[in-house]
Amino acid sequence: MRRLGAILSMTAAVLAASPGPVRADTPDPDTRSDVRCVVVAAVMVTSQDAQARAAGLVAFLYFEGRIEGRDPHYDLEGGILAEIRHMSADDMRSEGHRCGQILTARGAELQAMGRHLDSALTTVRQQGT
Repeated sequence: MRRLGAILSMTAAVLAASPGPVRADTPDPDTRSDVRCVVVAAVMVTSQDAQARAAGLVAFLYFEGRIEGRDPHYDLEGGILAEIRHMSADDMRSEGHRCGQILTARGAELQAMGRHLDSALTTVRQQGT
């Protein structure tokens, strides 16, 4: 986790000092939104707070998976670099809130699914003994 954060931090510093724009193919709006969530998550992974780091890792993997599922050939690194250059502190806060809502909603869906599956698996376990 620290390595990812260090890499993204170094990348951001290099980009801030570079004269030219970073080029990435223009993604569709859903992909761009998810890339922005990946950026927020990457910042969280560098936090001093262990809970924030863990949440950042979960968010990073979740949103990266959405992007890869949508377009396995998308240049994620290029997309991240492009978004880093354009996101302000206000963007980070608002995107953090938006991305957090997505994760919270999906978490609730997975918890409900888990309850349903637990019931079904209990039946299967009882039949197997």
